[in-house]
Amino acid sequence: PLAFTLAPIVFTPEAEDARISALCLAADVSEVTGPETQVKAVEAQKAIRGVISAVEKARKAQKVPILEAGRKLDAACDKFCEDLKSHELRIATEVGNYQEAEREKVRKAEQAAAAELARIERERQEAVEAAQRAAWKAQQEAEAKAAAERAAAARAAAEERAKIEAEAAKERAKARNDQERAAAEAHAKAAQEQAAQRAEQDRIAAEARAKAEQEAAAARLAAEKQRQDELAAQQIEAVGTVAQPAKVAGQVIKEEWEITEINAFALMRVRPDLVRDVIFDRVEIKRELDRGLTLAGVKGCSQRADCSPQHCAARDYPAFSATTGSAILIMTTPNDGRTALEKGGQ
Repeated sequence: PLAFTLAPIVFTPEAEDARISALCLAADVSEVTGPETQVKAVEAQKAIRGVISAVEKARKAQKVPILEAGRKLDAACDKFCEDLKSHELRIATEVGNYQEAEREKVRKAEQAAAAELARIERERQEAVEAAQRAAWKAQQEAEAKAAAERAAAARAAAEERAKIEAEAAKERAKARNDQERAAAEAHAKAAQEQAAQRAEQDRIAAEARAKAEQEAAAARLAAEKQRQDELAAQQIEAVGTVAQPAKVAGQVIKEEWEITEINAFALMRVRPDLVRDVIFDRVEIKRELDRGLTLAGVKGCSQRADCSPQHCAARDYPAFSATTGSAILIMTTPNDGRTALEKGGQ
C-alpha cells in the first residue's frame, strides 16, 4: 500500500513572539474615540495583518514541493492504470450495451404483456356487458309475457263473468217463483266466485312464471360473469411475468437518471443540501449598491467615515480595510525539519 507522512508543523519562538505581540496590541484597542486611539488601532491592524499575510505566503511556499509530489504521484498512478482503465471502460461498455439490449427486450415484453392483459380485460368486460344485455332483454320479455298473460286472464275472467250474468238472467227469467229465483242467484254467485278463484290462480301462476324466468336470467348472468372471470384469470396466468435480465454475482446494475432541467432556486428552497455551488457577482452587486439600489437578500455597508465596526459586524462588506504590515511565519519544512523565518517589508 502507498503511504505518505508529513513532518509535524511547528512555529519558532520568534513567530510565537510576533503573534503574541500582535494579540497584545489588539487587546489594547477596546474602542476608537480619537486620533490617538485610532493610531493605536491602525498599528494593531498592521501587526495582525502582517502575521496573517506572512502565514499565507509561507503556507503557499511550503506547499510547492508537496503539490509537485502530488502531481508526480497522480501522473505515475495514471500511467500505471492507463491500460487497465482502458480495458475497464471497454468491458464496462460491452456489459452496459448488453444490459441495455436486455432491458429493451424486457420493456418490449412488458409492453406486449400489458397489451395482452388490456385485451383480456376488454374482452371480459364486453362479454359481461353482452350477458347483462341478454339478461335485461330476458327480463323485459318475461315482464311483457306476464303482462300479456294477466291481460288475457282479465279478459277471460270478464267474459266468464258476463256469461255467468247472462245465464243467471235467463234462469231468473225462467223462474216461476221466489224459490227458483233465489236458487238461480245462488248458482250465479257460486259460478262467479269460482271464476274469480280461477282468475286469481292464473294471475299468481303467471307472476310465478315471470319471477322464475327473471331468476333464471339473473342466474345465467351470474354464471356468465363467473365464467368470464375464470377465463380471464386463466389467460392472465398464461401471460405470466416478464423475466428480468440476468445478473452475475457481484454485479451492480443501476438505472441512470437523465436530468433535463433544474430550477436552482426552487430546489434550494426545499432542499438546500442538494445545491453546492451558488456564485454571486459581487462586483456587479457593489455597482448596484453604489447606484443606491436595494437588492433583496443583500446586506452591505460602505466604507464611510461614520460607519463603525459594530454596525458592519454582520454585513457582507467590512467597514475598515486592514493595512498590510510585516509578514512573519515560521513553519517546519518537510525536507529537513528546520524552521524558517520570513519577513516582508511594510
